[in-house]
Amino acid sequence: MHKNNAQAIFVENGLELKRELKCRLFAPESGPEVLKEMKVSAASRVCLELTLEILWKVEEGKERLATEILLAGEALRSQVELRQ
Repeated sequence: MHKNNAQAIFVENGLELKRELKCRLFAPESGPEVLKEMKVSAASRVCLELTLEILWKVEEGKERLATEILLAGEALRSQVELRQ
């Protein structure tokens, strides 16, 4: 949802992003720097900054949740038989 919102903003500004650039933009380590290079309106820049911050927070939360689920299940590991 948030990635689609960001892509829609770029389309509104007449920009089509290549896959590699999207990957860099959506990564919290490189996204802010990539966004600085983009030629978008001031209002679009604010929207993109907020959208990316939300996206990164959601991704961080998902990672924490996955870790907690794995840790919670660790106690049940000896009781579970996995079949392939």
